[in-house]
Amino acid sequence: LNVGDCITEISGRNLQGLSEEQTYASFLKRLENNAALLVAPLESLEDAYQQALDADILEGFSQEHQRPWYFNRRTKTSHWTRKEAREAKARQEQMATVDIGEFLRRGGLKDK
Repeated sequence: LNVGDCITEISGRNLQGLSEEQTYASFLKRLENNAALLVAPLESLEDAYQQALDADILEGFSQEHQRPWYFNRRTKTSHWTRKEAREAKARQEQMATVDIGEFLRRGGLKDK
């Protein structure tokens, strides 16, 4: 491992997209001598994430305002900057994330 590297998988278990608690539990469960690790530079993961965010963003041009605008196909929202369109998608994804540990502790969909 090098400074700036990120472990994305251990012994076949993808750690990406998990909560901090889930990542820690999955990592500890599989931590052993000679465990297979998939490692990537954090910078490349950030670049891939930005490209994924941009995949659902369309660029247009407003004749009225004489400037570009960006439409986020996933959130179905329009923005004046690409950054705002990306952030809208990131916010939506963050809201859609389910903490499986909390879900199971509560007994599924039951309110407690």
